[in-house]
Amino acid sequence: IIISVLAVIALTQNSNDNRIEILKGVSTALTVNEMPGEIEKLNTKMYQVLTNQASLNAGNDSMDSVKVQKQIEDLKQSIVVLIDRFEDIKQNKARSEVVRNQIQEIQDQLNIYQEIVDVITSMMEIDFTSAVSFVPRFEKAYSEIIGKVIPVIDSVVKDAKNNAEEQSKKNTK
Repeated sequence: IIISVLAVIALTQNSNDNRIEILKGVSTALTVNEMPGEIEKLNTKMYQVLTNQASLNAGNDSMDSVKVQKQIEDLKQSIVVLIDRFEDIKQNKARSEVVRNQIQEIQDQLNIYQEIVDVITSMMEIDFTSAVSFVPRFEKAYSEIIGKVIPVIDSVVKDAKNNAEEQSKKNTK
């Protein structure tokens, strides 16, 4: 809501060139604001994989190893896509070095998350109990990622607001 109000106010008070700059900042803020939901989807996918592997191990006829493998591949690909999305924001949309550094920290944490997912998924079929023992590490990595994303959202919104104010000042001169 704050981002939307900021956009409306800034756009009504600025020229077309300034509006484009403001919209870039607002667009970045909206994109970053979606990231906690995307990260939560990763977490959900991991628990679906674990649940389905447990079901498979228990002999559930409705579950097969091909389905679990496809879910694992989808999960791993989703992590790569998210890392790439953060890279795009860092390289092409982040307006400050602070935000770029914060995003790099998130990417570093996502790489750790990815490594933990690799360990868990590679062990699941062979030794499910040992694989599950890594879940607390997985949860810790997830919490740390979420904890790093919230400040990025705040920084990007602040940058967008500051940019809108700068553009407004330019327009009034």
